[in-house]
Amino acid sequence: MRYISALFLVCGSKSGVMICAGAAVNTGSVIGDGVIINTNSSVDHHNRIGAFAHVAPGAQLGGEVSIGEGAVISIGSSVISGRSVGGWAVLGAGSVAIKDIPSNSVFAGVPARLLRRKK
Repeated sequence: MRYISALFLVCGSKSGVMICAGAAVNTGSVIGDGVIINTNSSVDHHNRIGAFAHVAPGAQLGGEVSIGEGAVISIGSSVISGRSVGGWAVLGAGSVAIKDIPSNSVFAGVPARLLRRKK
């Protein structure tokens, strides 16, 4: 891990992190290697984002959210503060996660509900 910027944002040692135009990443967040934080998305304070996760355009992560390796937070979706999204899980477009999302699952809706488990 290494620090970049005065915000105390921590990125993986191999990095490859892409933070696109208009994205906001607040203090204390830890971002794994190969993560994409896309246009106009918001990552609040003290989040942990696992390697190769994708935060799509317009997505919002509240404070102290944990995103697992390879997870996808789709366009315009939100994860409420203090929740987690497991590894390789998908949160569908426009969804709101008010509960933890388990690994290898697909959730969508408002509030987000299980659509299926990935094999």
